Formats: sequence, C-alpha cells, structure tokens
Amino acid sequence: MEHKKLLSDNSVHSEEPQPTTTRAQILTVCLLMLSFAFVRTAIFVQLFATPLAATSMLINESGISGISTIPLSFIYYGGCFIAPFASKFMQAVGRLKGFILGCFLGMLGAAICVVATWFHSTGAPAWGCLVILSIGSLLLGFANGIVNFFRFAAADAVPHKRSFAISAVLFGGDVAALSGPPLGLWTKTLIWEFGASYIAIIILFFCAFLVLLLVNIPELTKPDLTGAVPPRSIWGLLKVPRLTLALVTGTIGFGCMVLLMGLIPVVMRSLSFEEAEISHVLQVHGVGMFLPSLVLGFVIERFGTMVTIFTGLLLLLGANGFMITGTGYWQFMVGMLFCGFGWNLSFIGSTTMLIECYLRLHLRPAEKATTQGANDFVMYLIVSSLTLASGSIWEALGSWQNVNYFSMALTLLGVVSMIFVFVGERVGNNSSKTQSIN
Repeated sequence: MEHKKLLSDNSVHSEEPQPTTTRAQILTVCLLMLSFAFVRTAIFVQLFATPLAATSMLINESGISGISTIPLSFIYYGGCFIAPFASKFMQAVGRLKGFILGCFLGMLGAAICVVATWFHSTGAPAWGCLVILSIGSLLLGFANGIVNFFRFAAADAVPHKRSFAISAVLFGGDVAALSGPPLGLWTKTLIWEFGASYIAIIILFFCAFLVLLLVNIPELTKPDLTGAVPPRSIWGLLKVPRLTLALVTGTIGFGCMVLLMGLIPVVMRSLSFEEAEISHVLQVHGVGMFLPSLVLGFVIERFGTMVTIFTGLLLLLGANGFMITGTGYWQFMVGMLFCGFGWNLSFIGSTTMLIECYLRLHLRPAEKATTQGANDFVMYLIVSSLTLASGSIWEALGSWQNVNYFSMALTLLGVVSMIFVFVGERVGNNSSKTQSIN
C-alpha cells in the first residue's frame, strides 16, 4: 500500500547529502517574502476595515451583528472558489502569471470597495452599499486565494529546504501584522470613512505586483497529456491518512482562528472598546500569526510535522481557555496572541505535511495541482462558512465565552484526528515488523 510510505516523519529526510542553497534561491524566497508582506498588509487592512465598514453601513438597521460579517465572509468564499481554478491555471501558464492576476484582482476588488464606501458617505441606501462592498470583497477573496499559493512557490523554489522556505515567506506576514491594523486605523477617516483604507489596499497590491516582476519563480512541470495512465482522483489520494490529516488539521486550525479574528472587531466594539484598542489586538494577533516562522523551519526539521501541528492545536485550545476567563482588554490581547501562534504552527505544519505526502507518493504534476487546489478549496469553504455564520453563532450562543467553547470543540476534533492517525500508524508499523519476522 502506498500509504505505508507515510508512516514516519523521519522518512522524509534522505540519507544522501542535501544540496546547498544557491544565492538565486535565497533571492527568490526573499522577494516572495517581500511581495507577501505587501499582500498580507493589504489583507490585514481588509480584516480591520471590512467588518467595521459593514457595521457602519448597517448601524441603523436591525440585526446587524448577524449580517455585518457577510462582506468579510465573501473574502474567504472568494479564496475558496478560486483555489481549484487558480491551481489549474498556474499549472498551465506558470505561477508568476497567476500571482500577477491575483494582484490585479485585488486592485479591482479594492476599487469597488472604495465606490461602496463613497456611496455610503453620500447617504445612499445601506443595503445597496453592503451589496457593492460584498462584490468588492469577493474579488479581494479571489486575490487572497491566489496569493496563498506563495507557500507552494516557496517550497518549489527550495525543494531541499521546504519548511524553511515556507516559514521564511510567511514571516513577511510579521511586517504586515505590525503595519496593517495601524494603517487601517490611520486611513479610516483620511477622506470619507474607510475610503482611504481601500485606496491603501490598491497601492499595496500594486507594490506586490512590482516586486513579483523581479522574482524568478521555477516553472511548474507541464502535465503529460499523452500518457496512457490517467491522473488519480482526489478521492483516491485522500485514502492516504496523512494527506487527509493535513487537510483536516489545516482547515480546523485556520477555521477556528478566523472565527475568532473575524468577530474580534464586532465583539470588542459591542463592549465599547476604542477602535485603537481593537487595532492593537489585531496587531498583536497578527504578530502571533507569523512570528513563530522565524524558528518553525528548525522545529519541523527537528520534531516533524505531527508534533508541530499537535502543538499548534494545543495553543489554540489554550487561547480559547484564556479568553473564556473574561472580556477584558488583556484577555483579548493575550488570547489572540496565542491564537496566532496556534494558527502558525498548524497551518505551516499541515502545508509541509501535504507537500511531504505528495512527494512521497510521487504525484504527477496534474495530481499535485489537484491536491493543492482541493486542499485550499476545502479549507476556504469551511473558513468562509464559519466567517459567514460567525455573527449568527455569536448571537445564538449568547456570549463571547460560548463562542470560545464552540471553537474548543472544533479544535478537539483535530486533536482526536491526530491521535487516530498516530495510533493507526503505530499499529501499521507493528504489523509490518511482525510480518517481516514471520
């Protein structure tokens, strides 16, 4: 069975000497990190501005807490639905053209959001403004979904140091975490409310585009269309336990983080916190999301992906437990910091596990594209659904503490899945050893 090859984290390390990393590879990773920093800053401005802009538009309407997260959820739905197409598109024309397309979609989406906020400033009907904001958010989601493939491009650029390359690129998010929320706060009323915030997003995507023009991204191997053997379906590939585990844990970690992060501006505003305080919480959370990337490559190489993901899920549980204790400023601050830590470990760990799986299975180019697209599709489908429902979940559960209990239950599903796969691998190893002895 193919999945027998996936029983040990240590099996990914070859006994042969590892090739050295060239200057060209280091430059590629650094430029990807810089471009990712611009893109991620734009995303943090979106995450700050979009729920608050929607709430402002619906301030005089009833039931705003249940529907004010709709535009934000469209950002994640956009990432969900574009993922499989983006993977196939980049397989056909190359990652660089795909990333450039993502930047232009981001600029277009932000421009539509500028129009929505301008209409709102003129006193236009709230629902019409919300619809336009949602359309712009959907296009921003398309852009975010495409640029999330940066992590796979980094792994392709330095194949012998995949976890280091992924961690290095995602470390650009720390720059975004420090600059994004303050930029969103500073631009909020620079012209009409939130108009300058979305103009800043246009500029950031344009800067990311300029950096991409300097990047030498390795070309993807073209699929063999003349081969007699058709590519395996995603359902066949998901029979491999670790491939499914990478999908499940990555989705749960991302989903729980986004559920909490998406509600933070709305919940804190309902508790009469100042917007500067909300910005600080998002800023610290963003630092937590990317700071571990400094050392995570070493951690994964030393302890493996299973330990890394498991630790990430435990950190998410700890974040929930801390925020259950109250709704003070420091509960939000510390809880969301650890939520960020947990997301980083579970997301990079699951991404690395996914890549290790399709390398060990010797997937063909078309199968790799299918696996990457399916992974991001399912991940963003769950994430966007949780974001869309987050306001209703908060209303139905009645308190922020209960939302954290709900998040803990989801995270525990990931923990149980990891234990199940770990035990299954141990039993499989012991059975193989017994058979070899007999």
